[in-house]
Amino acid sequence: MLTKKRIIISILILLALWGGASYYRSTKAVVPVQTETVKRGTLSEIVSVTGEVVPKDYADFAFQSTGTVDEVNVREGDGVTAGQRIASLDRSVLFSQLKEARIALAIVEQSEKQAHLRRNTSGKS
Repeated sequence: MLTKKRIIISILILLALWGGASYYRSTKAVVPVQTETVKRGTLSEIVSVTGEVVPKDYADFAFQSTGTVDEVNVREGDGVTAGQRIASLDRSVLFSQLKEARIALAIVEQSEKQAHLRRNTSGKS
């Protein structure tokens, strides 16, 4: 009978411990939660980040000839379309080169005429 009492007491102690542990788990501290009432308004939030901003589309461009840029028709950040004039070169250098080329052409044409004349006159003598 003594052993039966010990078994019953042991079972009761185990049940008491199990019940106490279950009660302790169920009565843990409630986590505080911050709540707000919903209201209409403007939402503003400041976000600070670091990184690199890259354009969605990127295009290289070049002039057909060399020279000094005379006029820039757009500013940084402006949108541009295909065929739009972005910048112009100083034309004075181009006009000088054109004038020199015309003079060189005239010299060559004159030399050609003189060569024809010499050939024609040398054959007649």
